[in-house]
Amino acid sequence: MKKLFILILLAGLFFTMDAQQDSTKRAMTPEQKAAQQQMQQMGMAFTQVAASKYQLAKRYNDRNAQKDAIYQLIAINPNNINLLDTLALMYIEERNYVSAALVTKDVLQVLPEDEMALEISALSYENLGVLDQAVTRYETLYLKNNDPVTLYKVATLNLDLKRYEEFDTNASTLVDNFKDRILEISDGNGGTQQVTMETAVRYLQGLRFENSGDKDKAKEYYNMSLKLNPDFSAAQSALDKLK
Repeated sequence: MKKLFILILLAGLFFTMDAQQDSTKRAMTPEQKAAQQQMQQMGMAFTQVAASKYQLAKRYNDRNAQKDAIYQLIAINPNNINLLDTLALMYIEERNYVSAALVTKDVLQVLPEDEMALEISALSYENLGVLDQAVTRYETLYLKNNDPVTLYKVATLNLDLKRYEEFDTNASTLVDNFKDRILEISDGNGGTQQVTMETAVRYLQGLRFENSGDKDKAKEYYNMSLKLNPDFSAAQSALDKLK
């Protein structure tokens, strides 16, 4: 997600193209043409200054100045989705989830299937606790990227929302198609642990039945997870609590 926008210096430099195309559709006086050309030159000069400011701020690690330069570029060229994506990425890196969600909302109104905006929007809503919005965006993202990690996120959120039918469907898809995929997930003790997809999903299924009151079924799935990976501390801790 962070490999972005090497061409930021060029962002917005062609913001006058639409105006130029429109001008060919109607007759203009010499004065109007001269005024239009002057405005275009001023706009391009302003854009170059803002882009240079962005690069200097990036070089000197001044994030506030970087954002200010991006806002200037957006003001000149509000339809440049790359600029909005860049701004949203900066906000998510700063954990400013409200601003990230608002920026990506504008992006998704124009490009509903923009993968970067979908991911940033989903992360933002997840961290804000708006889980129904987060899962909707993760679902849309999964339809685009077919990434099992994204579907695993959908499954965990459906579990949190107690949407058990949806969770069961997600779990079956993950085990049937991606069971050997390696995930890095929480170990339940503040750290992370690498396990296979099936190991992780069996653990989630244990949580699903524990949450719904079926402790025997929960133990069954926790044991299935531990059989696949005896060192999986999250599953062992969950099982110990039920004994």
